[in-house]
Amino acid sequence: MGKGGKGSKGRHFPVGVLIAVLLVGLAAYGAYWLLGEYGYIGDQSPEATASPQVGAVAADGRPEWLQGTAYELPPMTSPENEQEPPARILEGWVWELADDDWSLNVVREGEGDNYTWLSDFQALYLVSPTDDLFKISDLRTDFDMDLVHWDPERRVAWIRRAGKSDLEQVIEYDLLSLDSTEDFAGSVVSSANVVEGGLANIEYRADQPDQRELWVTYDPAGYATGVLWREGTEWEPSLVSDQIRRMAQQGLTRERGVDAWFDPGTQRAVYHGVFIDPDTETLADEMWVVHDLATDAVDDMAVVSAPRDDCRPVDGPRSGTFEGDRIVADCGGAEYLLDPYGNEAPVER
Repeated sequence: MGKGGKGSKGRHFPVGVLIAVLLVGLAAYGAYWLLGEYGYIGDQSPEATASPQVGAVAADGRPEWLQGTAYELPPMTSPENEQEPPARILEGWVWELADDDWSLNVVREGEGDNYTWLSDFQALYLVSPTDDLFKISDLRTDFDMDLVHWDPERRVAWIRRAGKSDLEQVIEYDLLSLDSTEDFAGSVVSSANVVEGGLANIEYRADQPDQRELWVTYDPAGYATGVLWREGTEWEPSLVSDQIRRMAQQGLTRERGVDAWFDPGTQRAVYHGVFIDPDTETLADEMWVVHDLATDAVDDMAVVSAPRDDCRPVDGPRSGTFEGDRIVADCGGAEYLLDPYGNEAPVER
């Protein structure tokens, strides 16, 4: 055989080597499949590539409340007063995003002259969930303006003019037009809380399960004078306001109101009016009233057993609380659970 034949024989590929390579490859693929199947190797397909979560600040550098919108964070304001905090321009579209996760805040700086002016600077701000401040308006400085409550859907707030009287007027403030309404609830409010030009000493208490807001009025000493409800733009009076007014006429009130316990969750309230003999400084008469906050039913014939004559709400005259079906009372320095529904004996807490 010539040289060409000999060389051709030398180029034959070893079959054994090919088989070995195939076996190694199959073994490697099997191992890779097993690791992937049991989670040791993640899916590296394009569909599984991690992407920023919607709502995360890191997604595009904007605050979370802006994620999913086409809006950019408004620029900072140019404050005219050095006491103003850094804030952003309140552009109209911001109100479209403001909901219950947002808040309002009154910023007050300085002490004024402590007579005519109670502060040097006072303004109302809208606060985002990430604490971005948006200035709504400057506020007058002849009162300490305190936020009572606000409605992000209606874009109104209720603000108390405090610092100069025991009867502190509350106004309804339109957050868009910046107009004030002084007689916002009219005759719905207890007559004890009507002042020249408006209403005073009125506070938001809680949302009830029936979707109404529970509001309470009080006298200068803090005792409850009445109850009312708000639902949207409507204000609804309560029969208990007239009941407390009659108790005041009978001398069964402290100042012009009574002690009160509220449980908005179960829509119940209890009131306690007393007449203290001025000569002996002891209890001469009393009246317990049970109130259904859902139906406005009032029962002025309730009987409550108490260990002493001086039982009062633990947390203040109109801030009493319930524990189950009993009210929590401070009786001579000790806390008791009183039963306004079944007249069971008091239980020390």
